[in-house]
Amino acid sequence: MLSNRIKTFAYSGLAGAVLAAIPIYVQAAPTDEASVNQLRQELAQQSKRLAAQERALKEQEKQLLAYKRMLENTMKEQQRRIDEMQAQQSGKAVPPATQRAAAKPPAAPKAAPPRVARAEQAAPAVVGRAPEKPKESRPPRVAPISDQYTLLTPPGKFILEPTAQYTFASSSNVELVGYTIIPAVTIGLININSVDRSTLVTGVTARYGVTNRMEVEAILPYVARWDTTITRPIATPNAPESAFDATGNGIGDVKVAVRYQLNAGAGDGPYYIGSMYFKTRTGTDPYEVPYDQTFNLPRELATGSGFYSLQPGLTIIYPSDPAVFFGGLTYAWNIKRDIDRFIGVGFDTRAFVGEVDPGDSITANIGMGVSMNEKVSFSLGYQHSYVDEDKISTTSDPRATSFQLGTLLLGYSYSGKTNLNLLLGVGVTRDTPDAQLTLRVPIPF
Repeated sequence: MLSNRIKTFAYSGLAGAVLAAIPIYVQAAPTDEASVNQLRQELAQQSKRLAAQERALKEQEKQLLAYKRMLENTMKEQQRRIDEMQAQQSGKAVPPATQRAAAKPPAAPKAAPPRVARAEQAAPAVVGRAPEKPKESRPPRVAPISDQYTLLTPPGKFILEPTAQYTFASSSNVELVGYTIIPAVTIGLININSVDRSTLVTGVTARYGVTNRMEVEAILPYVARWDTTITRPIATPNAPESAFDATGNGIGDVKVAVRYQLNAGAGDGPYYIGSMYFKTRTGTDPYEVPYDQTFNLPRELATGSGFYSLQPGLTIIYPSDPAVFFGGLTYAWNIKRDIDRFIGVGFDTRAFVGEVDPGDSITANIGMGVSMNEKVSFSLGYQHSYVDEDKISTTSDPRATSFQLGTLLLGYSYSGKTNLNLLLGVGVTRDTPDAQLTLRVPIPF
């Protein structure tokens, strides 16, 4: 009986234990399901991050490939330029592009795959690195301040250069027609002339490179002139001053030139360039223009000098990066001619002019050009000319004297899709034009 009770109690305890354990199991099940969901969310987030990193890695690989292609193209272009410069200096023909392309380009530096970011930063520095400058390369181009400083045109190349030049000059002359009885007291006429001269020269300059060291040039100018003179009529006492205007326009004196580079400019030495200009007399002759009977002044202004001339010269260019120093010396020989005609009206009769030998001139210039960057450069220089007096065989003109011309030159040059050169000349002596502004636009073909 007791054993049955014990068994019954034991079974009851076991059943209670089982029943007590059931709620615990039921409550633990939801906790495991939440963990699984959380793990699934974390795995999904990690998958998204891995996908984003994979996309970023592919994008970086594309950028590296683009940098590699750009580097190869840059190195090929630099190699092509080196080949052309070496061929120009040696006088050999430049190999065709197909042969240069067949040559194996230098191996591009490999970027370390694990460190993509550093490879991207290093690529631009490699692309911007220039090859060593050959010893016989051309001097850097600077803003030209004279016709003598244009670097020689490469062989087979043609340059067409439209040009516009404006010049303004003013002067005052005092003429005494009579005689002086005591100082500061003159019996007769006192004629004071004030002249303002404006000249616009437009034209085209054509240059062609014959060899590595020689180029030829032709200049076709068109001249327009305006003169305003404040004066009195001749031989008219007590006449008031009045303005006399005269104009002239037409083709000017055509020029042709040849330049030759005397040395190769190897090492740190200067470049020597010789030149020879020949000026024709295609413009209007100043001895053939009509004169006004009242003022004894030309009614039409000449567009040429009336004389042939030869002008040999030597230019020295010394490159010293980033500046270029230059200087030159020219001699202009004006060839005399027989005019053999009456000029003007004079006070009583026209003056007869026979053989005229215009004064020759010597011009020296010096300056410095500085390159600001790959596109912009400036130049500063000074030019001085000595012009000898004219000689007339039939008459002696007391007003014929020698004179000095000094000009301060400021140049600016821009090289881009459109190249242009701007030059400002300021007269520093009495006989020099007050201001001269020149614009050139070289167009290569």
